[in-house]
Formats: sequence, C-alpha cells, structure tokens
Amino acid sequence: ILDSDDVLSLLRDAGGTSDAALARRWQWTISRWKNDGLRPGDIRPADDDEQVALRIWERYAERLAAYQAVDFD
Repeated sequence: ILDSDDVLSLLRDAGGTSDAALARRWQWTISRWKNDGLRPGDIRPADDDEQVALRIWERYAERLAAYQAVDFD
C-alpha cells in the first residue's frame, strides 16, 4: 500500500514533472474520481486540466500494476 508521498512520486513520474503542487492537483482529481466510483473509461473530461489528469491516471495505474501496489483510494 502506497502512502501519499509514494503516490505523489509516482504521479510526478507518470506526468514527467518535478512539480509537487501539480502532482497534488492530479492526485486530488484522481482521488475524487475514484471516490465517485469512476474508472478511466467512465471519465468525460470537462476541461484541459481534467484531460491531462485522465492521461496521468492511466499511466499511474500502469505503474501501480507494475509494482503490484495499491493506494488508499
């Protein structure tokens, strides 16, 4: 089980950024979607930010599977 620091690290890696604030925004968006019971295929992005978050979520999910890990959401 990944803690929040591990999640941010994977999100930064998935998004190709070192910006923790940006990765945190992706984390909040992805967390909201997960808590709403949505999966990547269910999402219809409302704007460009959500479109990016969706792509990051897909890459993040691949990394979770590769590490055989889960997060708290």
